[in-house]
Amino acid sequence: MFGCLFSWFAWYVTQPQTPVAMTAALSFGFGTVILVGLLAYFDSATHTRWGRFFVDLGLGLAIVALLYVYLIGLVVMWQVIVAVVLVIAALAGLFALRKPNRAADRGPMPPDYFGEEEHDQSKSK
Repeated sequence: MFGCLFSWFAWYVTQPQTPVAMTAALSFGFGTVILVGLLAYFDSATHTRWGRFFVDLGLGLAIVALLYVYLIGLVVMWQVIVAVVLVIAALAGLFALRKPNRAADRGPMPPDYFGEEEHDQSKSK
């Protein structure tokens, strides 16, 4: 579904006329979704903060490279490239600081986590 949305965006922005341009618009959308999916999978599969940082940095740069080449082209604008690399590194660093959110890493929830016992006792009075 998201691949279709990204492809529609690329198609709307570029209005492709040739078969190569049409294929590029479609592959942009599905390529972006595949890279975001890989980012989510490998981010949750890493067990250390450094691993998460490098996964986020590498795949974040790959996503931005896809966007850059498709929207701007192969024109090298070093100011944009440096700014994007710094933003991606800062975001990867921030996301690497967060604690794991998988249930196996959190441990068991304490009993009465949602306050059901208090609610049940107030109903019986």
